[in-house]
Amino acid sequence: MAEHRRSVAAAELDTPMLAYVDAVELIEQWFTPLEPATRALDDCLGLVLAQDVVASDDVPAFGNSAMDGYAARAADGLGGTVVLTVGDEISPGIVVKVMTGQPIPDGADCVIPWEEATSADTASIEITGGLAVGRFVRPQGEDVKAGQWVFGHGTILGPLELSMAAALGWTHLRVIPAPRVGVLSTGDELVGVSEAVGVGRVRDSNAPLIAAIARSLGAEVVSVQRTVDDPAEIRQALEGLARSCDLIITSGGASVGEKDWVRSVLEQYGSVAMWRVAMRPGKPVALGRFGEARVVVLPGNPGSVVACSHVVVGRGLRAMAGRPAAPSSVPRQLGGSIEGDAVRTVIQPVTQTDGAVQPIQAKSSQALSGSLGLTGWVIVPPGGLDSGITVEVEALP
Repeated sequence: MAEHRRSVAAAELDTPMLAYVDAVELIEQWFTPLEPATRALDDCLGLVLAQDVVASDDVPAFGNSAMDGYAARAADGLGGTVVLTVGDEISPGIVVKVMTGQPIPDGADCVIPWEEATSADTASIEITGGLAVGRFVRPQGEDVKAGQWVFGHGTILGPLELSMAAALGWTHLRVIPAPRVGVLSTGDELVGVSEAVGVGRVRDSNAPLIAAIARSLGAEVVSVQRTVDDPAEIRQALEGLARSCDLIITSGGASVGEKDWVRSVLEQYGSVAMWRVAMRPGKPVALGRFGEARVVVLPGNPGSVVACSHVVVGRGLRAMAGRPAAPSSVPRQLGGSIEGDAVRTVIQPVTQTDGAVQPIQAKSSQALSGSLGLTGWVIVPPGGLDSGITVEVEALP
């Protein structure tokens, strides 16, 4: 296989790093929600609503019983022990059997549960104590009135929201669709997961890692590919993915090496909006466009992939899906000091123990095992953080 090497320009090596806070601001502004689409109700779970849901009918549509028992008139049970006749229509002294959810018969204004009635014989019941108007009756429109706004734009559709929409007769909803993601892993050294490794050969663990992260963020992964460090093949792969994906996530080829072609191809045939961030790991991460698709160019080291996916991919996919871009966070006490970096922001994996969080000491950005067990991230400014202080722990993924 012929090797393809590129010339490294001095200007590349001198490119200044973008401050972490500026990079985050750019990322959160650069990614925007996808165009809304109409989806069947069964396909809307977890998506963000892009319309208002208004009730066209009362829910419930008729007054009905909240209990199995007898529909009755409250006026027939004014104190003491009363014997009432079981019949087919409501009238003074006459009750009618009714099951939960059945319409309240005309003339009835309450329900006597089975357990509160004693059968005097097959045609009558005996009750003790007074009855109250409206007791165990679900009035028409008790839940929702016709014309009432129920929920709207920005609502994340969970099981309860979908059930409510179904109760209102909505078969389809206008939603922000799940982003379609393509994954492209690059490198002459990469082999498949089932292939043997040896000198100069590495199993491609980044592709399944990135695909799993994208899925955990609610994206639809439509293609996972691998290519060698060949600019023509990289361009061809990007062209194919751009036709079917909203976001392409690549790994490898982001930095300034002679075989780092991905960013170079993106600059030549697409566009680059950001490159080189003052963060560790993940300095060479880049954002760009290829055709209509947005592209995130991740470094090839697995540890950098994990950190950059948290900072960039997570924000991008949440924003594209119509959700707040920033990850959620909770305050926690830091159980150990973090040395940090002199000039770069450190994306520090942490694990929670006994109410505090402990920094995970990663061996290097090439080592993935050091990230196992992480429960969140602490963003460490230049200069580090002292043990015992309260920090914001950003949630996975």
